[in-house]
Amino acid sequence: MADLQEISTVSEFQANVREYLARAKQTAEPIVLTESGAPEFVLMTAAEYEAMRDRLEETAFDAGIQQGLAELDAGLGQPAIPALEALGRRLGL
Repeated sequence: MADLQEISTVSEFQANVREYLARAKQTAEPIVLTESGAPEFVLMTAAEYEAMRDRLEETAFDAGIQQGLAELDAGLGQPAIPALEALGRRLGL
């Protein structure tokens, strides 16, 4: 995970766009841009963004599996065939 140590202002970024783009590409680390002293934007490569989205999707998938297992352990599950038949009836299939 990136440490977000690279912090700059939006004004500095605007004055040196090419330098910032080259740095983001070279380091593959996000650059936090602040406005009025508060973080406002994060500059990162598309590859880093996609990798971050993939990690988030994997985490959400894992959390869903864990929730389903916990519900099953709590007795909230039902056999697949009756559940699918009920779903089919509800959808008019």
